[in-house]
Amino acid sequence: MISVLHVDDDPSFLDLCTLFLEETGEFTLDTATSARKAIEKLESGSYDAIVSDYLMPGMDGIELLKYVRSRYGSIPFIIFTGRGREDVVIEALNNGADFYLQKGGDREQFVELAHMIRQAVQRRETERESERRTENLRAVSELAVELAAAPSSGNPFRLIADTLREIAGAFAAGISTYDPDRGELKIEYISVSSDAREALQKASSLIGRELVGMRLPVSPATREHMRTEIVSFSSDLAEVLLGAVPEPITAHIQQLFGLGIFAGLSLNYGGEVQGSAVIIMPEGQPPPPTDVLLTFAHVAGVSLQRIRAEEALRQSEAEKSTILESQVEIMVFQDPDMHIRWANRAAGAFLGTEPESLVGTRCYTLWHRRTTPCEGCPVVRVLQTGEPHRNEITSHDGRCWIISAAPVRDEHGHVMGALESALDVTDLKQAEQALTLANKKLNLLSSVTRHDILNQLNVLLLYLEIAKKETTDQTLLGYLEKQEAAARAVLRQIAFTSDYQDLGASAPEWQTVSDIIRESVPHQLAVINDLEGLEIFADPLLRKVFYNLADNTIRHGETVTTVRAYFRESDEGITLFWEDDGVGIPYSRKEAIFQRDPVKTTGGGLFLIRDILSITGITIAETGEPGKGARFEIRVPSSASRIRRKTIPP
Repeated sequence: MISVLHVDDDPSFLDLCTLFLEETGEFTLDTATSARKAIEKLESGSYDAIVSDYLMPGMDGIELLKYVRSRYGSIPFIIFTGRGREDVVIEALNNGADFYLQKGGDREQFVELAHMIRQAVQRRETERESERRTENLRAVSELAVELAAAPSSGNPFRLIADTLREIAGAFAAGISTYDPDRGELKIEYISVSSDAREALQKASSLIGRELVGMRLPVSPATREHMRTEIVSFSSDLAEVLLGAVPEPITAHIQQLFGLGIFAGLSLNYGGEVQGSAVIIMPEGQPPPPTDVLLTFAHVAGVSLQRIRAEEALRQSEAEKSTILESQVEIMVFQDPDMHIRWANRAAGAFLGTEPESLVGTRCYTLWHRRTTPCEGCPVVRVLQTGEPHRNEITSHDGRCWIISAAPVRDEHGHVMGALESALDVTDLKQAEQALTLANKKLNLLSSVTRHDILNQLNVLLLYLEIAKKETTDQTLLGYLEKQEAAARAVLRQIAFTSDYQDLGASAPEWQTVSDIIRESVPHQLAVINDLEGLEIFADPLLRKVFYNLADNTIRHGETVTTVRAYFRESDEGITLFWEDDGVGIPYSRKEAIFQRDPVKTTGGGLFLIRDILSITGITIAETGEPGKGARFEIRVPSSASRIRRKTIPP
């Protein structure tokens, strides 16, 4: 926690600032309503930073700053005032203020203040550490500053290795990075003096490959040793390398260099191994002081950690950029004021411009030529609720868009904007409309044709009935009965096509199963209805499912007296059971009954059931035991089922 002394003659503003800063969980604030009271608090306590108003009765903020600098040195001091005169700013900075911030009217001023406090405190800590290093190891500290900037320069590994070799006065110095995922050290660079280049080339020839780029396995025990033992010296190279390189190879390398002393450094940061370094020194030369190497190891460890973090960030940003830029959908990021802050290529291409040119504009102005957000705008909903939202919007030119928006949050979970995607579905909508129109025409044609056929069939059946009554020839009578059976079969087929034509014609909907059973099952069939509260998302023809199940039970159950309809819940969803006490269905026909026109059916009832249910991913199977009754199991996924529990009034 960062302790802050806030000085201001406005108690309400002190309270407000305390509220905003302490809610971050990073600061503890003490307050004073005058410079004199602040001095009293400084005499009795210590603070990490001071924030002061400029214009106060008695002693102003600049005078307090001068007093603090004369008595307490470089403690971070920030002038936070409503006065914005240039001369005041210059005077404050000339007298050692770390920052000058003008009061505003929104929350952003406190965000900026928090950032300044962190930066000032961090800078002071860095300065303290730098001063200690400068006092003890001036030369190494100067190099440390250079290494701290290494990740953004050309070759940081070369800089680290060259610096280490120069500090140690060594023949060679090698730098390796540690890959925690693979448990390996990778040699990144070897810095050698002119006298040692030939030996390095011979070492590479001996191994059969370049040393740089080699990966060396690191055992868990070795990694733990590296975490705790930062610096080690030995006349045995194998010991310094902790067994990562086979001993015969290290023996040959040691012989080539003709050396006496090796030093190994573990380059750690945050208690984790970031890499390692090996120094090869001329025989007889004393090793560099341990404290110098420890300082260097720390700086190099920080540098390697930064390299790894920056590389991970670059890779992550590249992956995200590739994903977002490859989207065919228009995608933009909007801030809370609905200004576009980022746009992908598709957004720019749609408007015939570069994505960067869209930054600062508003979506509803660019795409919809409006001065206010569209009705039902998902971005507005996201900014209001913090929840994802989706809507269908028609633009000024009549095009249809599916607009989706999702919140983007900062590290504190606050919504900092919305990522919006827009998909032009105009062609799809037109195709849907054309398909709907074509289906209507086909259905109309089918209905008219079916009506005409049914009329002719009914006429045919009447004439067949008359013919049967008029003839006494048994042979001819047999032919007439077969003709009648064929005509009635056609009649059933026509009736089936009427039902099948309606399948999928309307969108699925939530339906209360217990009500459907009560309405669609014939009254002569006794049904124990234990389905209260169960709702299924299915085609509107769901009532045909239970009508056909009941019809199948009545016509084929033979000894049926009762049907029980109930359900069971599971992680996958709901299983609904239709169970009777009739003769059941033989094992050989449990699947055949769902086929089109199976034996002992009239042609399609159960076949139609399966197709109706499959529209929303529902399946059906017969699992009863022959002789004990039929049992149909209807498996409904969780996405297509829900249970409305009855609430008991208090």
